[in-house]
Amino acid sequence: LMVMSKSKNFHNWYGLLSTYTNKLTDNIDFYGGVDLRYYKGVHTNEIVDLYGGKYYVDSSSRSGVSATNNSAAAAGSSFVNQKLKVGDVVYRDYDGFVASEGVFGQAEYNKNGLSSFISLSASNTSQWRYDRFYYDEANAKSKMVNNIGYSIKGGANYNLNDHHNAFANVGIISRAPYFSGGAFLQSTTSNTVNPNGINEKAFTAEVGYGYKSKYL
Repeated sequence: LMVMSKSKNFHNWYGLLSTYTNKLTDNIDFYGGVDLRYYKGVHTNEIVDLYGGKYYVDSSSRSGVSATNNSAAAAGSSFVNQKLKVGDVVYRDYDGFVASEGVFGQAEYNKNGLSSFISLSASNTSQWRYDRFYYDEANAKSKMVNNIGYSIKGGANYNLNDHHNAFANVGIISRAPYFSGGAFLQSTTSNTVNPNGINEKAFTAEVGYGYKSKYL
């Protein structure tokens, strides 16, 4: 009736970041580069203690396994009521993958009391999963979900004199949806892709005035 399971999560990140800087003119500096990332997360639940019992039946999870996706489930009650021991997996056993390729750049202009900048970035994010619990080997790999993200921001500051300055900035960011609830509807138990998954977006704008002195 009761067991203890150990939730195992192994997160492996790999990346490459390369930057380039150059002074285009006496007043303009440029920064840019590429950003490559790859992630694999392994997620399992393993029985570690039967609390004196001889076996455990994970019917709550196994009854949700479709015979269409996993041929073992075609056995019906013998599959659902399989007697599990210490070391067997319950509830979940899948890998989540995320890969992204991005480029970015920023130019800054400085002359006299004026400083300004503009920055741009763009990336492609690919997400997919490989499920060993709810799917057999032929159906284990999900579709790959791809989303393009970007950001644009620009701004300027002008020093009126040693005490007063005025500034303004505006920007927008669009980022790929999260793996769980974004790219996939139920990322722990299903390869079903979210048909309505969209990027998260944020817009920001500010205008302001600054004052400084040796007293304030």
